Amino acid sequence: MADKALIDWIDGTIAVLNTLCSRDDFYDAVAASTKRQFDALVKVGFTEDQAIRIVAGMSSKSDGRAK
Repeated sequence: MADKALIDWIDGTIAVLNTLCSRDDFYDAVAASTKRQFDALVKVGFTEDQAIRIVAGMSSKSDGRAK
């Protein structure tokens, strides 16, 4: 029974992702959020280079290695 629940959850998640990927306004919202995050970092005192690194780091996939 747990396997069916997991499969149903995965199928639901995939359906949501497919819907999001089909909508241009989703990517507009993601871009606006990323820009606001960058602007907020600069506003509180980070340099633009630091803000870029922070935003890029939060958007990147970790390879699992500690640095």
